[in-house]
Amino acid sequence: MNLETITKINKAIEPAKQIALIIPEDVTIDQLCSATALQNALQQKGKITQIFTSCKNLPKLEFLQNHL
Repeated sequence: MNLETITKINKAIEPAKQIALIIPEDVTIDQLCSATALQNALQQKGKITQIFTSCKNLPKLEFLQNHL
């Protein structure tokens, strides 16, 4: 991702106080980990975040237990 794209994304989310992160029903481990990492980064900036999915059985990952 280039710097211009990152700058546009940061500018778009800057005014937001609450952000929903939506991942697909057939979520992969990479998507779940990416959403969790993004959630942590946004929370460090003071944003209230929530991850949403219609997936019935999320992948079980020991190191994510405190985040899901």
